[in-house]
Amino acid sequence: MINEGTPDDPNVTFCPMHQIDRNRGTITALRIFMTTIKLISQVEEDATNSTYKLVWNGYKVLLVGSCDRGKKFHPFGIAVTMYEKNQDFEYLFQALKETVKKLFERHIQPIVLLADGAEAIHNSFAKPITFNNRTMFKSASKFFIEKWTELNKDFASYSERTWINSSINGWFYGRSQSHPVINNALESHNKVIKDLVERKYMPLADFLKNINDAVLQFWSFQRNDIGSDLKVFSKEPNVTKDDFKRGKPSININPNININTTRKEKAWKTSKKNVKEVDNTILDVDTFKPIDKEHCKNYIQMFNQCEWNSFQHFVETFQELRFFRPKDDNWRLSTCSCPSWFNYICKHIIEIAFRESLFTEFPKEA
Repeated sequence: MINEGTPDDPNVTFCPMHQIDRNRGTITALRIFMTTIKLISQVEEDATNSTYKLVWNGYKVLLVGSCDRGKKFHPFGIAVTMYEKNQDFEYLFQALKETVKKLFERHIQPIVLLADGAEAIHNSFAKPITFNNRTMFKSASKFFIEKWTELNKDFASYSERTWINSSINGWFYGRSQSHPVINNALESHNKVIKDLVERKYMPLADFLKNINDAVLQFWSFQRNDIGSDLKVFSKEPNVTKDDFKRGKPSININPNININTTRKEKAWKTSKKNVKEVDNTILDVDTFKPIDKEHCKNYIQMFNQCEWNSFQHFVETFQELRFFRPKDDNWRLSTCSCPSWFNYICKHIIEIAFRESLFTEFPKEA
């Protein structure tokens, strides 16, 4: 039996919210949200997906959780519903918010949704998803469509309809920095649920008991401080020895790094790298050509105002410079515009953090 009240034990499953809709005595919708105090205490941002046909009478199982900076998925809870419509996902998000507010007096308003391509999930996410590169995406997409309209109108039309103007156009890297761009970690937990309940078809009451005993409590105990397989929600990326190795070579090439410093500008120069900081944004270029402050300012203006004149111009200049934004209190949380940073760490972060003495020694194995 699953508790409706809040249990004293943080690892005991309970049902903080449930909803039953009836029409003339017939149940038309059933929604049950289950979690433990330990699991829901992790709530920061949302990710959701559904896994199907785990119950003999066709109920849907919706899993909600978040990926940490180590790219590991952490479940917050599970909902069982009759359908997979907007209302079902709205219920899931609302249950999550109200439970966190009731238990921890904490108001959450996630700004990023990581999910599959189901429009019902996206439409139910009440707060508009915001991201810094929306204007740039629209500008680049416009030039892309113009180019391909001349080459192949059918392909241009398909791309615009399916990948640009649809409500699920969050497929590109950079849509929301500091958040995952794929939901593989979430999808893997669907398999976990199926394995833990031994992939059996069973009545709803038996299924709920199995979810309680074999899934939610199992996940909850994994996040206790006493377990040998402790699952910790990582607030920063794990910098491996291979990451340090990638960041070390160019520092060793020229150990006598010249640093020119003014109040608002810092310039590092090695035989392979040039780095500039303009208005608290550091840029580096992978060329031998020196760059100056005026070049950086012009590039930032072009970048921020999307001043490209064609798709080819965009392709040629988009990655000309790298934007590096330091986080002095924790250099691992710095961001970079290079493609490698979408794993939350890159060689540019390590190089500049070392030069700025944000850390002073490389691991011996690196």
